[in-house]
Amino acid sequence: CLTEELDDEGRMTEKEEILILPAATTLASCMRLGSTNRQRIVSAIHTLFNALAVNRIGAPATAVTRRTIRISRNVILALSQLAQLYKDAEVTSLVVSMLCAPRFINSPPLVALAIQCAANVATIAQRQVFIDIVSAALKRITFGKDADDAANSSAGLTLTTLAWNVATRKDVVEDFFCVTLRSFIDSSVATAVAPKFKRRAVTPLSVYLPIIHTLVSAEGYAIDMEATAEQISLWRNFWFHMVVRGYLTEKSYVTAFGKTYATLAAKSPILVHPSSVNYLETEIEYNSILQREYSDASLAQLRQALAPIVSSQSQALLRNVSFPQAAFLLSVYNVEIARAASGNCATVLRYFSNSAVTSSSLLPAIE
Repeated sequence: CLTEELDDEGRMTEKEEILILPAATTLASCMRLGSTNRQRIVSAIHTLFNALAVNRIGAPATAVTRRTIRISRNVILALSQLAQLYKDAEVTSLVVSMLCAPRFINSPPLVALAIQCAANVATIAQRQVFIDIVSAALKRITFGKDADDAANSSAGLTLTTLAWNVATRKDVVEDFFCVTLRSFIDSSVATAVAPKFKRRAVTPLSVYLPIIHTLVSAEGYAIDMEATAEQISLWRNFWFHMVVRGYLTEKSYVTAFGKTYATLAAKSPILVHPSSVNYLETEIEYNSILQREYSDASLAQLRQALAPIVSSQSQALLRNVSFPQAAFLLSVYNVEIARAASGNCATVLRYFSNSAVTSSSLLPAIE
């Protein structure tokens, strides 16, 4: 059914197209794990992908017809089903490479299904294959003049569902979180900020924050207590960006995402790693996110936001605080205020036992 019953021109009948998925399911169900059987199923997968999806569907490679799309969708579903039923590392890796092939992932009619099926396979994938799947899905999220809102929303929903499905897998949750947070920052920095939140707008915030929120709520997430210097730097970039863009203060954004902000703050580590001793100011001043966001107007806005919350003894410092320093102080303030509102008033004390902070000129302002 899968390979041999094509007509004289290499085309399948409609009946044969319908049988692709159940045939693939039956094939996987009838095989059992073993070196010989693995080679048989790998060979069958190659045949399925090459013969049905590429060479023998009866249309030129550049032609996109309803028929080729229908067959390709069936092949995507069949490949995903084979991997999920067989549960073998080599088979899973092979299927993922096929699902993420340009033929599927670069085709607008097929990309959503390819990402969804790859995400289904990801739940049984080993760590590196899992991250490859997540990275492939994140690359399909784009903003700007060529943005596809439907594709962005679909990818965001698929990754949010995947985050729920792997919530207990500590081996992948933290990597999933880091690659997603990094992708959000890169996408959002490159996207113009809207002065007000628009309910129906598809933006980096609306696509990424549900994924990130789900991941920090997962049982396998522990970055808040065991963060590396790299993870803290990533979190700090996130909060810098949110502060500078005004997402934490503009009422419409706070109304839309306030609960998510509170959860993220509660799960955020403190924004300084002890290894930054003697280098904290340098790390902040040369932060790439802040360098891209700087303007005189932004500096004035941040200083104005600091004025009501800085102690009277530190008001003199405010006149000389730099843009990166202001962003850092406001980030710490917003995170710790939200964390305290959730009932945790103790974490802020870690700043005062952190050698990088106590040796910094920012200590008076933080106090």
